[in-house]
Amino acid sequence: YGQGEGPRHEIYMNLMNQAVEAYTMALAANRPRVLISTHHDDLLFFAKVFETATNNLIKEIGLEQTIRRWVLDAFFCVGVVKVHMADSGQVEVEPDLWMDPGKPFASNVSLDNFVYDMTAKKYSEVQYAGDSYRIPFSDLDDSDLWDQDVVKELNPTSKFHQEKERLELISRGASTDPDEYEPMIDLMDLWLPRDNKIYTFAMDHAKRFEGRHKPLAVMDWDGPEFGPYHLLSFNDVPENIMPTSPASHLSNLSKLANNIMRKNAAMARAARRVHTYPPA
Repeated sequence: YGQGEGPRHEIYMNLMNQAVEAYTMALAANRPRVLISTHHDDLLFFAKVFETATNNLIKEIGLEQTIRRWVLDAFFCVGVVKVHMADSGQVEVEPDLWMDPGKPFASNVSLDNFVYDMTAKKYSEVQYAGDSYRIPFSDLDDSDLWDQDVVKELNPTSKFHQEKERLELISRGASTDPDEYEPMIDLMDLWLPRDNKIYTFAMDHAKRFEGRHKPLAVMDWDGPEFGPYHLLSFNDVPENIMPTSPASHLSNLSKLANNIMRKNAAMARAARRVHTYPPA
């Protein structure tokens, strides 16, 4: 991937790709499975059913793909996975009563869409962490989930960077992306450990991770102690929350190896064998 302009150096031996494959195969080769057991004989049946259900859920949500991407992101910088509840479809709980109970889910969060307290020295001391995402604007019609008083003040947003004049049109809802199937909006989830709550905001049209309205939704966090975000890193830096990555340490070695191989290849292509012989 690149601009496609000018000469590009040939890569005869992609050491970075080999290292990525080694990390991925070692840490995320197969789909994880759980084994649930109990010392109580009367609970053996439930343990077996719970084990089967959990493994089926892991398969259904594609957890192996999430973990594989988690390792890949950590190789180049830091991997972030967000645990949350996803839609599970309508289930009949009572006659003529259907509802969506949700299902546990794990999603990869791009570092471009992730924000957290950079002043902390380790992740367990952060004062906030959050991520941004896009959803269809029509999903905000759910009055049980979103504050409709705030929804009335919002408009669809663009995923592209536009000029100032264009942004004014977008902020008024007069223009949306022509390539998207339906109008979308950018939201941000913000987890505050001190409050043990997750706040959902509509992001500002011009500035990322900024909002102009009160929260669209507020929910209590009853999950793991360190919040819904799980970070994976391989090279931590003392007194610094942002780690380094294996890719940054192997980059120069990869360039050196390929520089030497390119020079040897050029010498081999330029080599000629000239035979001398008498005129007769």
